[in-house]
Amino acid sequence: MFNLELFTNDCYKLLKFFYDNQIEVKDNYYVALSQQEIADILHFSKQKTNNIIRLLKENDYLSAYQNMRGKYMITNKGYKVIEIIERKY
Repeated sequence: MFNLELFTNDCYKLLKFFYDNQIEVKDNYYVALSQQEIADILHFSKQKTNNIIRLLKENDYLSAYQNMRGKYMITNKGYKVIEIIERKY
């Protein structure tokens, strides 16, 4: 079980951005945009983007794609959050 309170702010905005901007390579999905590109698109600072990514990773909503720096994938827990929140709208 997890607490959705974490997602009442920009954390969800970033997680949903990752969901909407995934690419598929060999049956794997990940986001290959840099933190600066993500920050620019979402109108966040790079530091804010970095902090949210770190928080999402620490709480197992995101992980590094194949341990590669700057490539992120949504975990099963992250997909579950999106499913729950999107179902409410």
